[in-house]
Amino acid sequence: MTAKSSANLCPAETEKNKKDEDLFAKPSIPSTRSGKFRRQSVDDAQLGTSVFIGGDSRSVSVAHLNNLSRPVSASNLAALSDSNLSVQAALLPRSYNKPNTITAQAKQSFVSLVSCYYGQLTIGCGKLHCKNKFCRSSKDYKSLGNDMAAIVSIELASRQRLFLCSGRKYQENLIPSTVLNTFSNSTKPFLHALFSTSPFKCLFRSEGDDEHFVRAGNSQWTDESTDDDEGQASKEQSDQSNTFLFELSLTHLTYDMVKEAINNYIECSDPAFLVNTFRTVFSSSDALNASFLVQDSKTANTEKALSIGIDLDLGLMRKTFEIIMDLKPKDLFQAVIINSIEILLTQLENSSINPSEINQFIILLECPLLMGPQGQDLLDKICKILATSGIVIKHAFVSKLIKYDQTGFRRILKLLLDHLSAIIHTKQRTDSHNLEVVEVLGALQAINIKANLLPQSEFYSEDLSRKIDFKEEHHYWINLRQSQQQYANYNNLFLSLTSYFIYDDYFLIIFQIRNDSEVLVKTTKSLFDYPFLFNPAAKVDILHIDAALQMKEEYQDAFIYQAKIHQAQMILQGSKRERIVEDSLHSIMCPFLVLEVRRDYLIQDTMQQIRLKESDLKKPLKIKYVGGGEQGLDMGGLQKEFFHLIVDYIFDPSYGMFTYIEESRKLWIDSASLESEGEFELIGIILGLAIYNGVILDIHFPQSIYKKLQGELLELKDLIDIQPTLGASLQELLEYDGDVENVFCYTFEISYMSLGRMVDVELKPGGSTIPVTNENREEFVSLYIQHLLIKSVQKQFQPFSRGFHKVCGGEALTLFRAEELELVICGSNELDFDSLERTASYDGYSSTSLTVAHFWEFFHTINEKHKKLLLMFVTGSDRVPLKGLGNLKIIIQRNGGDSDRLPTAMTCFNRLLLPDYKQKHKLEKLLLLAIENGKGFGLT
Repeated sequence: MTAKSSANLCPAETEKNKKDEDLFAKPSIPSTRSGKFRRQSVDDAQLGTSVFIGGDSRSVSVAHLNNLSRPVSASNLAALSDSNLSVQAALLPRSYNKPNTITAQAKQSFVSLVSCYYGQLTIGCGKLHCKNKFCRSSKDYKSLGNDMAAIVSIELASRQRLFLCSGRKYQENLIPSTVLNTFSNSTKPFLHALFSTSPFKCLFRSEGDDEHFVRAGNSQWTDESTDDDEGQASKEQSDQSNTFLFELSLTHLTYDMVKEAINNYIECSDPAFLVNTFRTVFSSSDALNASFLVQDSKTANTEKALSIGIDLDLGLMRKTFEIIMDLKPKDLFQAVIINSIEILLTQLENSSINPSEINQFIILLECPLLMGPQGQDLLDKICKILATSGIVIKHAFVSKLIKYDQTGFRRILKLLLDHLSAIIHTKQRTDSHNLEVVEVLGALQAINIKANLLPQSEFYSEDLSRKIDFKEEHHYWINLRQSQQQYANYNNLFLSLTSYFIYDDYFLIIFQIRNDSEVLVKTTKSLFDYPFLFNPAAKVDILHIDAALQMKEEYQDAFIYQAKIHQAQMILQGSKRERIVEDSLHSIMCPFLVLEVRRDYLIQDTMQQIRLKESDLKKPLKIKYVGGGEQGLDMGGLQKEFFHLIVDYIFDPSYGMFTYIEESRKLWIDSASLESEGEFELIGIILGLAIYNGVILDIHFPQSIYKKLQGELLELKDLIDIQPTLGASLQELLEYDGDVENVFCYTFEISYMSLGRMVDVELKPGGSTIPVTNENREEFVSLYIQHLLIKSVQKQFQPFSRGFHKVCGGEALTLFRAEELELVICGSNELDFDSLERTASYDGYSSTSLTVAHFWEFFHTINEKHKKLLLMFVTGSDRVPLKGLGNLKIIIQRNGGDSDRLPTAMTCFNRLLLPDYKQKHKLEKLLLLAIENGKGFGLT
């Protein structure tokens, strides 16, 4: 039969051929890209196959297949027959996966050769006098571990010369995939990581692989086969070597379509269509972005979802991943998905991304396959792409996640934190790898601040807080900050010179410095620039390092001036000022801040000592009580007692510096206080010294005090925290729907009691005559808050803040949030006394001793007040450390036999000295007497 030309065809034949041509159309998802960055869903060179998307054309298409000499697998035919599925031409496997091709044969030959070498290196040929040094049976063989044997096998198979003595007896035995595994906390060697990537996975056998499950090169699989069947199949494949296989996939993913495709797979036992779908969709930016959209969902509330900025049906997307993860055999489907995602991300690394394409990253971050070791490389790529993208893409990413549900947001956060833990190591410092991950975590942090989805403590990376090299990283961070400051100085100079030296060489030099500094500032960061990742204890360590470096500079200055002071001593020898010079020199050279105070004049002596030793405030603190004959050696206990006594004295409302608000049980600065600025400055210094010396204080400040210290803005919720009733009334004013002016009758003048009399204050000039209306009520509330929390206490707060920053001032303080600062100063509120018992240790006793058992029985029966007194007695503080009572570790020591002596304590070492009381009631009586009268014991 001769072929007809198109010009001679009748209308009916022309229409028929037109339908046939439709069978070979390109995929239905249009590309959203243009120019050189355009990425098709499927390689154009492979799109010679058909796409069928709904409608009556499906039945025509199915019938047409009967006339084609192209084989169609069962699952592809089922998908084509299902009108509920949107299908397209599948992305075909790589050329080396096509059956009966030269590349496929070369690949199979290489795989077989690697298997032969691995068997020869690990088992041997079995010959008694083998002389092949690459055979385990040879006496010249050098012993290799299984991992090295796998690497050497790949190297030998790559050589032109053969080193085989075992023939092909091991060609069917693939290398076990576990040989390249490493410990979870160790870094994977380069070659291990390289040969674990997808191109080499055909060389390895997973432990769960079924030997009877054969994957054919033409994407068709059978569960059982015999030698005869294999021979027949081989013959059929040979006969059809030039025949093109008809392959289809879904155009995109929805829950309903994936579920339907899985049902077809279960019925026909042919995974080809599903494998095609995963390979095609997960390697296509356009297909993945078109997946799981709300408008495609039959159950989602489309209008509500789109109104809040989420166009993904998160619930059905997660259900889809659940049913995909349940597919068996897992290795088959999951390997295809991981490899396809790797291809997609490699493409995205080398092209620009549009803001409309952010959905693909959300979908990938929700994919369960990214959890665990197999997802580490993929997460690296995702973080690199997002971290190095422009501000528009980052904004689009944030805009998507800011309306996310709490469960999903927590899952993504945990995924990235776990990934960060996996890539960091002991003595970790900043590198480009971990910076890309923390940059994405920084985006999540910004989202959380705005949306308040999770507690900030969930962002802490305990591994990073534990493993980072604080000293080296601090040095690197400070140098960066100095560079930023230099850039700011250059920038100011540049702006000032612009109008004068436009064409001058000096201007060009400044311009170059400015540009170089700008690049440095914009592209270089430190891990310390992401303080939300570090827990409060780690930040205190950074604070101590910062203080030590500052004190190091002071020591250096002291040595420089030591000679000059010595000369001054020679000149002043015999004069009254000689003693003053000697005291100054001793103070400079002493490694501690030693406060010599009298108990009866605690406040006055402390203020005087701090005034004299202001330059030593960042040295470790030692307390020395004088004038009372005490013999205490300060190993930590005396300073705890010192802080406790001075806090009790200063914060007593009767002292007149602070007022106690019964309603909130908080202390607030007394705006009418007549105490000196020096005493308020002393309080700030005390807080700073407590942080530096790791002492927990019993101070009940509202969080707004710490926000003010950190320069954070105050809001209505801060007023509610201090004065709940007043704050609630202002909240009601803001939310009232009616006429505010006539109902509330407020003006911009407020009144409150001060020193027993009523004080009227205008919030703005002429405020007494300005009514509060619906239009200006927000201004009224803002001015009210500003007056009560800022202006009215400014006189007292300024010296308080100045004193605090004398001790804690510096770059390290910027790492703390207000709530973390409060936690560091005041400790945790979690009183887990069971943890205290679990971590206690014993000296002369054991945990089963009768006296110890009586002690803990007594401890758990007393009220919380007496438990705190007991903590105070043993440790010198009744506050809970940052990491809880389980981190306190008290020691109960046997202090002689049964007697009437009271228990004593060594607060420096958290050690309780407990006589071996035989009667429980005696222990209870004497211990209670000791803890209720424990303040001011002479020897601590």
